Amino acid sequence: MRRFLHNMTLGTKIAFFTSLLVGAALFTLTLVTSLMERAYSTDELKSQTRLLLNTLPYSIRDELYFLKADELREFAKKIGESESESIERFVIYNRNGVILADSTSEETSQMPDPFGEILVARETEEQFIKDLPNEHQIIAGRVIRLNNETIGAISISMSTK
Repeated sequence: MRRFLHNMTLGTKIAFFTSLLVGAALFTLTLVTSLMERAYSTDELKSQTRLLLNTLPYSIRDELYFLKADELREFAKKIGESESESIERFVIYNRNGVILADSTSEETSQMPDPFGEILVARETEEQFIKDLPNEHQIIAGRVIRLNNETIGAISISMSTK
């Protein structure tokens, strides 16, 4: 490398190092912009998730209270097939954390789901949102209460890809 630089004229050296600095600056700027864009898109997805968690329980509250499983499955399927490509999974749980409806599966179980149990055990209707960057998704959920009684919960998995 020394011989290479030693044999160059001063003008060539200046041009070489200027090009090198400009290339490094462009690379750094592109990297920072990309990271900022990803952070903003994740924040926007979390905001969309909060909005869904605030509105969807009102749409299924009666069906969940009366345990109308067919209507709940149809609703979950519609949410899963929605135009939003970021929704990966939508799940409705009963008061014990058992999955009543899942947008990705027709099968149900009588055993409580671990995440469903966590959600229905919550004392308030506060939302639970967790970013899983290694899995490229956000998982969120909230309990659904009617007259201070837990009647179930919902969860949403959103893709951050």
